[in-house]
Amino acid sequence: MLLVLQTTHARSGLTLLLVKWYLAKFPNHCAPAKEDTDNGLCITETNAVLRYIARKSESKLYPSDLKQAAICDMVLDHKLCSIGKDIASNFIYPKAGFGPAVTDEALTAAVAKMKTDQWPAVQKFIKESGGPFVCGSQVTIADYSLWGHVKIVSILSPDAHLLKECDDMKAWFDAVEGTVGDDWFSDDNWGFWKQKASE
Repeated sequence: MLLVLQTTHARSGLTLLLVKWYLAKFPNHCAPAKEDTDNGLCITETNAVLRYIARKSESKLYPSDLKQAAICDMVLDHKLCSIGKDIASNFIYPKAGFGPAVTDEALTAAVAKMKTDQWPAVQKFIKESGGPFVCGSQVTIADYSLWGHVKIVSILSPDAHLLKECDDMKAWFDAVEGTVGDDWFSDDNWGFWKQKASE
């Protein structure tokens, strides 16, 4: 018998259905979650999962150089706590029905903040590294993490001013998108977002 519990996720307000077996493995109620069946490790939180998978597989997506790894980590955390949070709460959650509607004034203010504060914090490292990615010529998990949010905005609101207003964001976005394989995503992945865009 599965015990189904209902709780509200503190950060997003989304209602999650949690089952007893899930909570036994992931007691902090978070998703995404990853269980490594090789060693029994159960972890949650996007950034922790991304870092773990990249490190375990010795992927070039997570820099082995200490300085570049620190930059990658910083951009991942900046995405989680600042720019990604604002992208989600202003452009994604309201359109997807996960949050309240946002006024045009609030959207304009969010774009202005991204243009003058949040995006330049990312752009600095793209420029210093010679680009086109956060850590130079090698795409990283930080690029993919932020790209995912911007990609969803491009699907939900193609006329959103993020890519137009933020200097060189479009060039970075296109560079990251150019590394994404044609077989990585399908309507099974994007279908929900495409449906919300048409509503």
